[in-house]
Amino acid sequence: MSLAAVAVDRVCLALAAWTLLCHAAVLLGGNLAQLLWAAAAALALAGWRLRRGPVAPMDRRDAALGGLALLGLAVVLAAHRPDQDDACYISFAAGAAQFPELPLLRFDSMYGIPGLPLWLSVCRVQSVELLYGAVSRLTGLSAIAVCHLLSAPFWGFIAPLAWARLLRIVDERRWLWGTAAVMVYLLADGSGHAGWGNMAFVRLQQGKAVFITVFAPLIAAYALDFSRAPTRRGWLLLAAALAASVGLTSTALWAGPLTALAALASSWGPSRRRT
Repeated sequence: MSLAAVAVDRVCLALAAWTLLCHAAVLLGGNLAQLLWAAAAALALAGWRLRRGPVAPMDRRDAALGGLALLGLAVVLAAHRPDQDDACYISFAAGAAQFPELPLLRFDSMYGIPGLPLWLSVCRVQSVELLYGAVSRLTGLSAIAVCHLLSAPFWGFIAPLAWARLLRIVDERRWLWGTAAVMVYLLADGSGHAGWGNMAFVRLQQGKAVFITVFAPLIAAYALDFSRAPTRRGWLLLAAALAASVGLTSTALWAGPLTALAALASSWGPSRRRT
């Protein structure tokens, strides 16, 4: 397995674990401080149990993929822009960082009206804003700086690696050209506010854009992997991608499973034995 594939798998597993911890904290009425202690314990346990598998040596195509990843990071820093939905999502991070002693996602953090509940209750399943709030609390940076200057470039770097993870399965010989073609399309698409291009490198501070640009291809890749060779590790990665996606956007409650089902269906070859 390539180093890039190992990296995206670890990112997926880490975000899935954080999402599950956040769901438990929100359900039990926990606060940010308690969540951070639980995350520290989980990180220590993962560091003790995690074993690094064999990694294939890098070749020129892997180096070129690294260049595409750096290009994605640079494009995000140069071209990403604020969006009106930032007022909602970044307020979740800001509220968690500013009031670490209060129950998570139980109060309004956008309007500042005492006693007002969370604006969208379905957003309680999202965890990525709490991650940004935790980073804000630990580093002293503002929540908006974490979202725009740290997280968005990070996801811009990961995006080409995620698409390469999928395209290595689809076309083992030409996956690099496919990854480059995806990046060109995402950078050139000007179809509108809800278009693919506008949900990619210019809006990666939002979880829903990260889901579409990074985790949708990962879900498809893990589903294809699992359909071809069902293993416990393959099932874990697919489940982790679905869980992490819910932490990015509540839309993934239905869009994530549909993406997985579409990928699984595409790899099914009907025969008398299978039917």
